[in-house]
Amino acid sequence: MKNQKIWHQTSKLNSQSQMPAIFLDKDGTLIENVPNNVAPQLIEMKIGAIEGLQILNPSC
Repeated sequence: MKNQKIWHQTSKLNSQSQMPAIFLDKDGTLIENVPNNVAPQLIEMKIGAIEGLQILNPSC
């Protein structure tokens, strides 16, 4: 019975702290896909990427 009470408290805490998430692959989605690109100055955002991210997170 004690274990059930602890599990209920833990699951309640976890369900309250969960947030929706979206996972994006940056290469070819947010930035142009340049193979083996290790130079930050060469990164170019894809058209509409910034606006799309702002839709996903309007507080930015």
